[in-house]
Amino acid sequence: QLLRQGSKKDADPAALERLADFTPPPGETREQTRDRYLRAHGTPAAAAKLEATIAWRRLHHVDELRAKPGAEALGCDVIHLQRVLPHALPGTRSKRGLPLIFKHFGGQCALKRALEHTTVDHLYTYNTWLNEQYTNALAEAGVSQWVVVIDAAGWNPGLVDSTAIAWLKNMADTDKEHYPERLGAIVVVNAPWLLAGLWRIIQTWLDEPTKQKVAIISEKAPEQARARLREIADDAALPAQYGGTGAPLENWPERSGVPRE
Repeated sequence: QLLRQGSKKDADPAALERLADFTPPPGETREQTRDRYLRAHGTPAAAAKLEATIAWRRLHHVDELRAKPGAEALGCDVIHLQRVLPHALPGTRSKRGLPLIFKHFGGQCALKRALEHTTVDHLYTYNTWLNEQYTNALAEAGVSQWVVVIDAAGWNPGLVDSTAIAWLKNMADTDKEHYPERLGAIVVVNAPWLLAGLWRIIQTWLDEPTKQKVAIISEKAPEQARARLREIADDAALPAQYGGTGAPLENWPERSGVPRE
């Protein structure tokens, strides 16, 4: 069977037949994609979830989107978003060989500033485009998951408005529904105590396995941040801003990072 359903009662032969010839993401076989959905959703939901993703990808032309420049997905020069939400895929990997992704959700992250140059829908499309670039990195590394390091230096409640909430929820929903089992770990450093309140909201949008992969480390505990990052990656794989010996991230906010000892 295409998906190993728990019983004949649980199985949906019609759904399985419709999934027989879908195109898997880069670096995956059809069987690996189905196994990933089974791990994320179990049976009998996996077939329906995968079928929904296939329909979503076709509706939004995701395979074609992957090959486009980021500016086309965003609807403006990416620098306008980088100034608000810096993000980087430096090409380094964790000790487990997983691609490392860096994002800065700190004091400069007022998403409404990005809307001076683009639209909310384009922000949603760009998140999908980014996920596809990350998927390409997975294929190059021969793995199925990535690691995300988020810097929250300077974050404050004034940054939480309707635009930010809508964008965060869309991002969480897209990742959960259409990129399941992609997150190996996520580490938030320089987190102000008020961020815990926002986390209580965000975690309601996430499944339990995802929540268990998250570590939120206070800005007052740089030693804990260093220890966690070094558990994940060797010094050479960590940018200079995060206590490593790797190349510094370009155009990164001055208020950021975890100092070396």
